[in-house]
Amino acid sequence: GATTYGLFTVGGELALTGHAATRGQLLRFEEALRASDRFHEITFPLSNITRERDIQFAVQGKLKPEYGL
Repeated sequence: GATTYGLFTVGGELALTGHAATRGQLLRFEEALRASDRFHEITFPLSNITRERDIQFAVQGKLKPEYGL
């Protein structure tokens, strides 16, 4: 699956960076984030999926208020 290197939250804003071995793994990770009841307003740039393999990625979003830190 996808490996995360950093997860940063400030006031409910989420910034996540990481590595995925393949595009398929990264797309499954994106699906899981979007399906989660903890996050919303997920931004997943197209630049994340331009490569087939060895992908560095970044994702932004928000924690739902009930899960805020």
